[in-house]
Amino acid sequence: MIGLNSLAVKGQDIEEVIKAKPISYQGGFSFNNTLYSAVGIESRRDPYFWILNADINFDFFGVVSAPFSMTLTSQNRNYEGAQPFNQFGISPRYKSVTAHLGHRTMNFSSYTLAGNLFLGAGVEVAPENSFVRTSVMWGQFAKPVSKTGLDGNAFVKPTYRRMGYGFKVGLGREKHNVDLILFKAEDDENSIQQDSVTITPEENLVLGFNTKHKIGRRVSFEFEYAYSMFTRDKRAQEVVIDDYTFVNNFGALFVPNTSSEFTKALAAKTVYTGEGYQLNLNYREIDPGYRTMGSSFLNNDLRDISGGISWAMLQQKVNVALNSGFQQNNLNNQLASEVYRVIYGGNIAYAPSQNWNFNVTYSNFNSSTRQTQIQTDVLVDSLDFFSITRSGSFAINYRTTKTAGVNHNIFLNTNVQDVQDSDDNASTFVNYMLGHQMTVGDGWSISTSATYNDNRAAAFSNVTTGPVLTINKSLWEKKVNASISANMMYSYLNKQLTDKIYNLRNTYSLRLGEKHNFSASIFYLNKEALGENKTKVQEIRGNIGYSYRISS
Repeated sequence: MIGLNSLAVKGQDIEEVIKAKPISYQGGFSFNNTLYSAVGIESRRDPYFWILNADINFDFFGVVSAPFSMTLTSQNRNYEGAQPFNQFGISPRYKSVTAHLGHRTMNFSSYTLAGNLFLGAGVEVAPENSFVRTSVMWGQFAKPVSKTGLDGNAFVKPTYRRMGYGFKVGLGREKHNVDLILFKAEDDENSIQQDSVTITPEENLVLGFNTKHKIGRRVSFEFEYAYSMFTRDKRAQEVVIDDYTFVNNFGALFVPNTSSEFTKALAAKTVYTGEGYQLNLNYREIDPGYRTMGSSFLNNDLRDISGGISWAMLQQKVNVALNSGFQQNNLNNQLASEVYRVIYGGNIAYAPSQNWNFNVTYSNFNSSTRQTQIQTDVLVDSLDFFSITRSGSFAINYRTTKTAGVNHNIFLNTNVQDVQDSDDNASTFVNYMLGHQMTVGDGWSISTSATYNDNRAAAFSNVTTGPVLTINKSLWEKKVNASISANMMYSYLNKQLTDKIYNLRNTYSLRLGEKHNFSASIFYLNKEALGENKTKVQEIRGNIGYSYRISS
């Protein structure tokens, strides 16, 4: 009987596949052109720039989906950076199997492979309710660049061709699971002719371990660990490591030498969800110098512990969140100074009705630094330095119920930040923004706002203030939209007017049918500096765009 049911299901699936279209697709293309001109300063970008984007999702027989993306730009013609501006990629998916081809990103964990762009291939296999999941990838993370240069506004430095591969194996199900990760990347020292000592071929092997657990209905726990073996110069002399003997046993996968470094990163998180409230506790520790070629940037040399509580009350009209924690660096006691930070803050959001919203935030950031001046076997002389940063914000939003086709939205935002250190140096930054938006019928929208920024210290006061006016109009059954925005900004130093800045932006969009969209805009900037160094700068930037939606 089970066999007959199974055959019936398979037969039904085959019938659906036969009835489905062989190929269907939906998505679109967009093509944008930007013109630029400047008077009074050196041009900050090319006079003409174009970019072509495509995002299309293909579907084959209703069982395979394949999102495709492509980017082509004029800046890629002579660009010699490690990553190209022109990119393309596709990620076909069939049931539980997803492939990645071309310029793609994959994420294994925060401290192993964490979204770095590569040109290559990857596969993810994650069957629903399966005990085993796998992900593998291979590709080029940087192309060879043999010279240093400046291409437009992008600085280019020499790089070796960097190839990498990795895999992740997951065991378990939703409530309890474990991930085992290996990621390896290295530079090809023969990919460029480089005699300079400023760049060396590097190598990296990272091992990772992640686990997640759901304990009962209320408690969840996550833990992540990564161990990075990083060689800064593959050409250095090979050595046998005494402190970490296991790194000598990876064979050709990783051979340590005198430039190799061994660091770790770990993070843990526990969350308790109660009736109307939630508690969380977080711990993170990253060794000094921790690096992985799978991530473009990571903070290191830190240990922090933080916790928080959040809850709702008064029938969900009030939401409160409180948090606190501390952070320190110099984990290996090799730095001349140590920094300790203590942070605590909170947020209260109150929505008494659909018309009113109130939001209040406050945080206090204490930083203490101890710098060693003299250190001997019997004497340690140090200098203590601390700073306190307090910041707060208050926001009110009032929205009227539409009456006679008119709707009003009024808002006020206030931000204050105050910094003070142990040498009695202090600075204060204050920002106010008051605005009003009115919509009339289905066609008109008028927005007005004013900003006031005041940055004060002992020796100066810098104030920037000005209004903004924006008018939008839609017509022809919302197929055409026109907008004009004007902004005036005045800057004062110690109450003396120093700069006048005027911005004017005009945009248009036209939608023809369901597939064609045209857009055009022009932006004008006029900046005048007063005083002894009187200058006048003008910039004009225009954009013409077209997008086309396709589907079958």
